[in-house]
Amino acid sequence: MSKDTQPPYSSIRRWLSTTDHKDVGILYLVTALYFFVAAGVLASLMRIQLFSPDNTFLVATAYNQAVTVHGLLMVLWFLSPFAFGF
Repeated sequence: MSKDTQPPYSSIRRWLSTTDHKDVGILYLVTALYFFVAAGVLASLMRIQLFSPDNTFLVATAYNQAVTVHGLLMVLWFLSPFAFGF
């Protein structure tokens, strides 16, 4: 393979070693959407906990941890990469 050509789009090597700004933007967007889903799962767990009074789905410390991690994921791992992706 010569220096001028890149591996095909289906190659993992291309995506892990790219310096093309469009490809890097796509990687940012895909990563941001992955963390959006992870934060959404945590939000669903919190909603299940708050669905009824005296629910014991999550203990108090687990609920506090879910709120904290949800906030960190949304601000640092979703919003920032999503904005940089555009």
